[in-house]
Amino acid sequence: NLISESGNLLTKILGCYDLYTPLDNFMNGTLDVAGIVYYVTIIALLLFLTGQSVQKRRWSISSKKISTGVFSTGMIIAMVAVTVVVNLFVAELPATWTSIDVTSTKIYSITDDTKDYLKGLDEDVTIYVLVSDASKDTKLDETLQRYESLSDHIKVSYINPASNPAFAAQYTDSSVTSNSMIVVSSARSRVIDYNDVYTYSYDYTSYSRSIDGYDAEGQLTSAIQYVTMDSTELPVIYQVSGHGETALAGGFTEAIEKANITLSDLALLKEDTVPKDAAALIINGPTTDFSEDDASKVIDYINRGGKVLITCNFQAQGLENFESILSACGMERVSGIVMENDKSYYYSNTPYYLLPDVNSSAYTSSVSGSYIFAPYSEAITYGEDTDDTTYTALLETTDKAVSKTDAVNATTSELEEGDAAGPFAVAVAMEKTIDEDTVAKVVVAGSVEMFADSADQIVSGNNSAMFTDIIAQMVGDSDLATSVIPTKDYTLSAITVDAAAGILYGLGLMIVLPVIMMILGIVIWASRRKK
Repeated sequence: NLISESGNLLTKILGCYDLYTPLDNFMNGTLDVAGIVYYVTIIALLLFLTGQSVQKRRWSISSKKISTGVFSTGMIIAMVAVTVVVNLFVAELPATWTSIDVTSTKIYSITDDTKDYLKGLDEDVTIYVLVSDASKDTKLDETLQRYESLSDHIKVSYINPASNPAFAAQYTDSSVTSNSMIVVSSARSRVIDYNDVYTYSYDYTSYSRSIDGYDAEGQLTSAIQYVTMDSTELPVIYQVSGHGETALAGGFTEAIEKANITLSDLALLKEDTVPKDAAALIINGPTTDFSEDDASKVIDYINRGGKVLITCNFQAQGLENFESILSACGMERVSGIVMENDKSYYYSNTPYYLLPDVNSSAYTSSVSGSYIFAPYSEAITYGEDTDDTTYTALLETTDKAVSKTDAVNATTSELEEGDAAGPFAVAVAMEKTIDEDTVAKVVVAGSVEMFADSADQIVSGNNSAMFTDIIAQMVGDSDLATSVIPTKDYTLSAITVDAAAGILYGLGLMIVLPVIMMILGIVIWASRRKK
């Protein structure tokens, strides 16, 4: 075709006179060098044409003037050609050279983890985008260009479903939406539905939704890693069920899926042992007790070098067999709910909405120095280190914290008779060396609410980031963290302010600042009156 939406030479030349697209890039948060060059060259061309138009008014009909006009026409053609060539050249430069991400959350920027992974990529991967070139998502296209420029093994190809309707059927039986992607290698493929590129929040009063996250990098890096991994490298994590456990959901299941890990349910009652392919177990806040047999299966798994993440529900007490699993690891639950009395370490003036100290470790590598929200938490005690076993307190309260044994009838968060005094650990990691090549790892968190989306949103995703760190350590794959790129905020992130800072800021804004402004006004009024 003379004009092709897929982009032949004539289409690219005509595209040089597209005034809207470069401006659209700027409006979307990209400082586009190609756009700057485009507008500068267009302005220069228009100034030149204006000068030629002014000169033309001075001409009169003569052979000399005709030769001058021919020269002027030749210069106009040359300037137009130079404008086209310069813009075509700049448009072919890699996006990493010409596009600067100036968004507050770095939506278009590629993280160092992805860059490092792509540098080591040695298999060809093709990313098919199911949309016509004219209807593509410009934000997604910007991200794809950056991927393509970072590795010679990455190729991006736009497939128009209107002209090739059967293309997606080669890779999936499900229908796919426009702008969806299919990541393909010689081994396998993965479909990234366009609805998964963005995350949404819903207003059920107006039946509307709004975009609040952009997850193109997380989805793409995970998919590229998945299609290039050996089948033996794809781990399985089992989520124990049958004892009233809370099923993982939302951002936490997404973190596992993005890590290319299969999450499966495990009913211990139906199994003789924990399956051999288990990379780890998750026991998420059981509310009824394990049978003695179920507990022994988990203990045997740990003694063989297994990895287990356990959370506790403070309302579920007297679970003797469940607690025997913790005891086998040298840990115990402290009956009651932890309340913090240092206002800098709890949230929203609620003493049991803990914001504990985050100790630096491999299990907290991406959240060290940040807030973790641990509401309704129990305290966890642990033993002394031995030659083969080490304990690490991951999250700790201050010495002003109290464990309330009768939280329902408590009238104060302060220490009362029967309460336990802090400080407390509310998350602990245990590592036990089984042999030279095998280390059992158990992480116990005192709050089942910690790994829920509602808590995660309070601290802008820090809880899910810590969860990802824990899973990475459990699975033991150093490359795992590369594939778990968190969703980038499309809106302003929540700012978490502790109670003491909230009071200080409130006093400053409502009292100190108005007083200063009043004094300043009086001084200005008095100085003007003297004049």
